[in-house]
Amino acid sequence: LATLASETENIARTKIVELSKELSGEPGLFGSWLDLASYRKLVGDNIGAEEIWRFMTKQWPDNETSYINLGNFYHYQMRDFAQSEIAFRKVISMKATSIPAYIGLYELYSLSYTEKASLADDILLEGLKNNPKNILLLSTLAEYYTEQGNIASAKKYYQDALDVAMQSNDTKLQDQLKQRIANM
Repeated sequence: LATLASETENIARTKIVELSKELSGEPGLFGSWLDLASYRKLVGDNIGAEEIWRFMTKQWPDNETSYINLGNFYHYQMRDFAQSEIAFRKVISMKATSIPAYIGLYELYSLSYTEKASLADDILLEGLKNNPKNILLLSTLAEYYTEQGNIASAKKYYQDALDVAMQSNDTKLQDQLKQRIANM
């Protein structure tokens, strides 16, 4: 775990005090709650950050941000993979177009949750079903298949990503995708 520079920690602790004071007078400020949770996490107050995100899911149950933060927090900080999966799945059930939720679950399955590693491509395919022209999902799936040695599938999804990039006139992205296909 990296140590926080004392100057950065002092700034963060000052912001915690300021935001707490602000929220005591105006508790309906979503962005301030989000900032407060981030500063608490930054200074190592994981319990405080989690409590705020959980509060936010109750206060703003239709907003995906708190659930995504919880999903990442449970995955990377707490290593509670089941809770991480629940948080990301909640987002998808609320908003099937949430790309960060699919990527979060993909990272969870492919990097950490070894019992469910076989679901890594399934979650990306589910994401593509709901977001068929998303370049991030397409290229992430292509990268996954490349790592798995499934070159035919990798080429297919890189080509699909390239087709979408061609429609957006993003020449830099097109060149990157062409290069990846050529290198296979």
